[in-house]
Amino acid sequence: MPFKGHVFKSVVCGDGNVGKTSLILQYTEHKFTEKYIQTIGTNFAIADVMLPEGNPVKLQLWDLGGQEQFNFAWPSFYAGAFAGILVYDITRRETLQSLPTWQAGIEKYAGRETLYFVFGNKCDLESERAVTTAEGESMTRELGASGFWETSAKTGENLREAFYAIAEKLFQIYE
Repeated sequence: MPFKGHVFKSVVCGDGNVGKTSLILQYTEHKFTEKYIQTIGTNFAIADVMLPEGNPVKLQLWDLGGQEQFNFAWPSFYAGAFAGILVYDITRRETLQSLPTWQAGIEKYAGRETLYFVFGNKCDLESERAVTTAEGESMTRELGASGFWETSAKTGENLREAFYAIAEKLFQIYE
């Protein structure tokens, strides 16, 4: 039976080792591993979200390796993206500072209006924090993003709420 709902391509971007793959795995499969394995090229996952009144949404979560050597893949990776999920690591300030560059890449190649959301990942590492919540919120405003969450791929903190809010916002706009 064909899917009767909305499908939204969502690209998950950010510097290497900010936890993009781990966020996706924790949300979609409830899995976390301490062993970091660099994404080579791209990964892809589907997140099913059921909104009120029985409105099903599928978020296609496209995960691109955060290293510069993968920039050749950006045009096809970003094409058609409804959402850009910009991820930084709260323990590494430079990862927050690079978010405008990631957003510019999406804007250059998406070919459509894209909504942005910011995740400050690794909030379980509070004792190693280098970026305040206020700084994350400020960057969210600077980017014109539609939402901000501090998340933990390790514990799953705020992931369910964040992806639900993303699905809901996309559904409201494109219904």
